[in-house]
Amino acid sequence: MVYEILSDLSGFRKPNNRPFDKLTGFVNIGIEARKGVFKTKNMAMKITTFFKEVNMEVRKVNWPPRQQILNYTMIVLGISAAVALFLGGLDFVFTTIINKFVL
Repeated sequence: MVYEILSDLSGFRKPNNRPFDKLTGFVNIGIEARKGVFKTKNMAMKITTFFKEVNMEVRKVNWPPRQQILNYTMIVLGISAAVALFLGGLDFVFTTIINKFVL
């Protein structure tokens, strides 16, 4: 009964005639999963499928050339150093002013 309802919802069946979910690619095991019968097997399948999908997506990425990455890295480091010097200078000036006039 549970398998018929799940197969009607998902629309696919595995070769062993068990309901198959289109989105995740996992067999819907219904009530047995709630009882904990297939929990560890299902978790291992989920982890394996996750890493396979990550690998497929990483292959689709259009990576920038090495020189462009180095240029952008140098820009970020330069701007970070400039901001750090600016804020350090402001801190020094305000600390000096407070020490002379307030304290």
